[in-house]
Amino acid sequence: MTQNRHALEEFKQFPVVCGQEVVSKSGDHLFLYRALLQNRSGATVDAAIIRGYGDDAWKAFSLVALDTPDATEITTEIQANTPTTLFSANNDGLLIGAKDQFHSVTLNASTAATGSPVFTLEYYNGTAYVTLPSIKVITGISLTQYAETILFAAPLDWEKGTTVAVGGETDQYNMKLTATTAPTVKPIVTEIIVGKVLAFQEALADNGNLEIIMDNEDPIVFEANDFLTAYFATANPNNLIQFSYA
Repeated sequence: MTQNRHALEEFKQFPVVCGQEVVSKSGDHLFLYRALLQNRSGATVDAAIIRGYGDDAWKAFSLVALDTPDATEITTEIQANTPTTLFSANNDGLLIGAKDQFHSVTLNASTAATGSPVFTLEYYNGTAYVTLPSIKVITGISLTQYAETILFAAPLDWEKGTTVAVGGETDQYNMKLTATTAPTVKPIVTEIIVGKVLAFQEALADNGNLEIIMDNEDPIVFEANDFLTAYFATANPNNLIQFSYA
């Protein structure tokens, strides 16, 4: 494979929990040869290199009841960065469906949740929604930060849904986040990033690196409008990611 490769580029992360996009979305395929993430936060943190899915690859729904879902699609609003209030009452939920299996969901908010909310994370196994274990070391999903990333391994028995009420959005892999106890102040979400984890390191040492290197003949192929981003458990403007792509 012969590609016009960009030289190794350096990008300093903005001071947010989940990194901004470091390869702009475009209408063309992208070939990733190398990505290197460096923790410069001054502490040991969890970190991940993530391939973000383009807007045409996923959908989002607000669920108003756990037992008899009253689903409202909010894909257009979220992808346009329109402030959207979620989890207004007990058992309200957020449903994310994607064409391909995914391992991460980031919620960026203009208003963070307050109180002591309790959330459950589930996936559809072809018969019912069951617990989806998180791989990130956390005390629990709270949405009390302005940016929160949920990382998980794709279950072997993850099946596509048939309807929003049965397994989620038709012909997509679906994940459901439900507030069994709603927050006092409801989070107002302005962006959702759905992606695939390319590399994950628990407890990456300060100044430690997380790196992926692909063979020149076998790069990671990003679909049109996909992008590269990064996750750092501790926000720091000095955190770094480098990448080489064509």
